Amino acid sequence: MITRALIFSAIMFSSGVYATYSPVHRDLHDVEGENGVVHFHGSVLTSACILASDSQEQDIDMGEVSARLFHQAGDRSQRVIFAIRMKDCLAGAHGFVDDVPGQMTGTNVRTYISDERVISLTFAGEPDVANPDLLMVRGGVRGLGLRLMDSKGNVLPLNQTQRPYLLTPGDNTLSFMASLESTQRYVGAGSYYGMVRLMMEYL
Repeated sequence: MITRALIFSAIMFSSGVYATYSPVHRDLHDVEGENGVVHFHGSVLTSACILASDSQEQDIDMGEVSARLFHQAGDRSQRVIFAIRMKDCLAGAHGFVDDVPGQMTGTNVRTYISDERVISLTFAGEPDVANPDLLMVRGGVRGLGLRLMDSKGNVLPLNQTQRPYLLTPGDNTLSFMASLESTQRYVGAGSYYGMVRLMMEYL
C-alpha cells in the first residue's frame, strides 16, 4: 500500500509539470476558475525486524518428566530449547558503547559498533506464587514452575527486561531454554500448561 501511494504521488507530480509547460502559453493565475491545489499526505513506516511466522506463536513440548527428579526446592528437569527467529533486520545506527568497568579503573575503552541492531526482550507472564522468577503453570501438577534461561543457561527473571541483544542485518535467531523447577520438597504429578508473552523493544 505504501509503494502504491508513492508511485501515485510521483505520477501526479509529473502530470503537473507537463501541464505547466503545455503549448498553450496562458497565465493560469489570471484566469478565474482554473487554479487549484492538490495536497498529499501519508507516512512511510519501517520495522527494525520482522518476527518470523513460526515464532509468533509457539507450542513447546516439555516432554514427560518423572516426579522423582525433584527432591527439594530449586531442582530442575532437563532443559528444552526454543528459539525466536527474526527476519529482514535492518542495520542499526553507527555509535559506540562505553566500557563501564573500564571507567571504574581508569582504563575506559570505547568499543565502536556499526550495522548491529540492539534489541531488549521481556518475557511477561503470570509468576509462580512461591517463586516470582518462575512462570506459573496450571493443571494437575503441584509445587512446580517454569524456569526460563538464555542459550548459556543463565536464568531469565520473569517480567524483567533482559540484557540487550545485538542483531546483525538480515536474519537472526535467538535461542533460549526452559525447564521445570520445583518450589517445594514434594511435588504433585499431573499434566500442566503455561504461557509467556515475548515483548521486544528496539533500542
